[in-house]
Amino acid sequence: MRIISFIEDGEIIEKILRPLDLWNIRNHDPPAHRTPTFHDYTIEHT
Repeated sequence: MRIISFIEDGEIIEKILRPLDLWNIRNHDPPAHRTPTFHDYTIEHT
């Protein structure tokens, strides 16, 4: 798959998204901040 064009005209974007009911999607809060989990692995050399 590859990009063949970009649509930058706001009116055209609205005409595409409105019939798909994707134009008036409400924003939501970002996901809660989570501290990354780090695992401590020990490698034994033989």
